[in-house]
Amino acid sequence: MTSPTDARLHDLEAAGALTPAPRPRLDALTGLAARLAGVPAVAVDVASAQGWATLSGPAQDQRPGMHVVAELPLVSDGAQVGVLRVLDGSPRELDEGVVQDLSVLADGVVGALESEALAHQAFEAREGAARSLEQLTQVLGKVAHDLNNPLAAVAMSLEIARDQVDEGSQALLASLLDRAGSSALRMKRMTSDLLSYAQDPVAGLTDLQAEVERTLGDLEDVLAGQVRVSGALPTVVGDPGALRVVLVSLIENARKFTHDGVEPQVEISAEDLGGQWRISVLDNARGIPAEECERIFDPMVRLDKKVPGLGLGLSTALRIVTAAGGRMGAAPRPGGGSEIWFTLPAAGRPAGSVIVAD
Repeated sequence: MTSPTDARLHDLEAAGALTPAPRPRLDALTGLAARLAGVPAVAVDVASAQGWATLSGPAQDQRPGMHVVAELPLVSDGAQVGVLRVLDGSPRELDEGVVQDLSVLADGVVGALESEALAHQAFEAREGAARSLEQLTQVLGKVAHDLNNPLAAVAMSLEIARDQVDEGSQALLASLLDRAGSSALRMKRMTSDLLSYAQDPVAGLTDLQAEVERTLGDLEDVLAGQVRVSGALPTVVGDPGALRVVLVSLIENARKFTHDGVEPQVEISAEDLGGQWRISVLDNARGIPAEECERIFDPMVRLDKKVPGLGLGLSTALRIVTAAGGRMGAAPRPGGGSEIWFTLPAAGRPAGSVIVAD
């Protein structure tokens, strides 16, 4: 019978989290652990079929003359998958407070390993998107949900670590921790994108005028006059929360792809088509090539790989609009920029006035 530990080891190993590879987040955590304990080195050792494998710190054959002065178990999903080993030149006991701090860092190490495994699962889910979009949606939702806990552990450990590092004398470690912290924030944003994409749209009615006012108010510090609503917006079919995701996605998309040194300008307007409303979002960004105007709505399509993100914003918006009975499209604008539009069934006459975010 397979033990829980063996099963968890197999899961992490299959996801590539236990294979030797550069791991700056683990190196930053073990570097801090060594500093806290006042020792020359700390290693992350994980169990494998061949014995112990070292993921960070000196390998087994690089520890002559070193003594293990503390061992902290690395526990994932109730099963021990490895050990955080504290190494010193002579045997001694560590203070209880130091051991407690090291326990927190051990949790951060587990969080980093789990996040790597889950990120690998997300990548495999992407490869299967062409075979089953619905299956991809379910997997992404689960992965995003499961990522929250390890990300929280990593972020907490990195925050503790960064607070205790002196930038003057430990510039390299400070830099490693800053990069690791930025990576955790990017993964958090990716998790949010995945959860938005995986949610099933629900029915409802939305006063777009009021929803845009709330959105611009919430993002006032970020937008600072970059978004203008021309004319009044209608009430349409669709869930308010879901349509807010659509609006934010289109505004952020326009801002992300603006030329360097150019102030983003976004205009939102509505046109009555008789039973349907056509909502247009115009921008002064780089523009979308005509041949790409359909493909940009496919999941995980990114025309510019230098711009951060998973490529789920427009595909999420399309799912929401389609579920509400509408359509969505894009076109380049004469003179530069793009128009992204969507239609939704009418549910009333427009009301309100022009809005300018300032």
